[in-house]
Parts: sequence; structure tokens; C-alpha cells
Amino acid sequence: MSRAEAWVDGSYNPLTAEYGWGGFIRFDDGRKELYFSGHEFHDIYSQMRNVAGEVKGAIACIKLAKKHKVTDLLIHYDYMGIEMWANNMWIANKSLTRDYQTFIAKMRSSGMNIEFDKVLGHSGESGNELADSMARDAVGL
Repeated sequence: MSRAEAWVDGSYNPLTAEYGWGGFIRFDDGRKELYFSGHEFHDIYSQMRNVAGEVKGAIACIKLAKKHKVTDLLIHYDYMGIEMWANNMWIANKSLTRDYQTFIAKMRSSGMNIEFDKVLGHSGESGNELADSMARDAVGL
């Protein structure tokens, strides 16, 4: 079993209507941290602004963790929807959030334990501040 913890965040650039994400994974077995970021424009998803980046960041994080054979993942986040949609505590009304719920269920059914930890955004928590900075950089802010 491989354990890791991760920090994720999302951002939105209103000038380009692009949403972005950033974050990193820290492995418990002493491997180096893995950093990830990205950005996209999608007619429908971009309407969700930074929330699209938050969700896409969580998905990117989980995919990267799975690729590196992580079976037990703790994700630190600052947007409540990341946990609420994943745990079916919020209704997924949009295609992105429905896809996110389906993705989480698939990862869990494949044996990955995914847990969540809410942190206060913009509060000086170093992992969240780095993920936020990476998400903003990804969209050119």
C-alpha cells in the first residue's frame, strides 16, 4: 500500500475565460513531491469559473496518484465542493460535477481510498498557498 497526501486548488482568468488548476502530491515513502498544473477553456465548464479548476485539479491529482500506484490518498482543498460532490453530499447538477462523481466512484471501486481535508484558503497554510499560486500561474494571473 502506498500512501500520499496532496494539495489542490483552482483558478479562473476572466480575460481568457480559462480555468486552471495546480497542486502537488507528497508521498509518505520519501519520494520527491510531484507537481501538476494545467488550464483549459470549455464552453460549458468555463461558466463554472474557478470551480471548474478546482474539480479538474482534484481529477488531475487523483490520476497522477493512481499512475504512481497510490492506494491511500488524502487531498487538502479549500473549496467545499471537492469533498461534497465526491461523497455524494451535494447534488451534481452540471455535467462536470456528475463526471467528477462518476470518476471518484470508479477510483474508489478500483481500490483507491480517497479522503479529504478542508483547509482555509488564503490563510497562510503553505500547501494551499503553493497550490493556489500554481493554479493562478496556470491561467496567467
